[in-house]
Amino acid sequence: MFWKRLWRNSKGQSLVEFALISLLMVVVILGTIDVGIMLYRYNALQSLGKDVVRAASVGDYPDNLRRIAERDAAVILRDTSSTLSGNMVTVTGSNGSIRAFIEPARNLRRKGEIVSVRVTYTYQPVSFFLPNEINLSTTSKTLMEKSTL
Repeated sequence: MFWKRLWRNSKGQSLVEFALISLLMVVVILGTIDVGIMLYRYNALQSLGKDVVRAASVGDYPDNLRRIAERDAAVILRDTSSTLSGNMVTVTGSNGSIRAFIEPARNLRRKGEIVSVRVTYTYQPVSFFLPNEINLSTTSKTLMEKSTL
């Protein structure tokens, strides 16, 4: 008898439904925000790659490439500092690092050849349901405008 009465009683039904649906809504909203942040950072990586490949194509000096990469990486990273070793520009910050690999080496670039910059960054999502790390990578290419020899 008690169970029949409890089964027919609909008090609190809306509260239970709201609790179940609101949990799903929060997960979807947090996931959407996290994916939005990731896409924003990917777009910033593409911009960084385009700026560095443009500077490399006109024969800019390595120190200028490092400064350009550091300036553009400040959109993603906090407290940036950069290093240049060979063809690799590394920009590090308190929340990660960005690597830009430039091909070919400065002394091998000739007018009319392709210059390529590959930029990589490891994104760490805030949401618990996404993977711990997502590797973002983009490549920009253009033709050399003048020889660096």
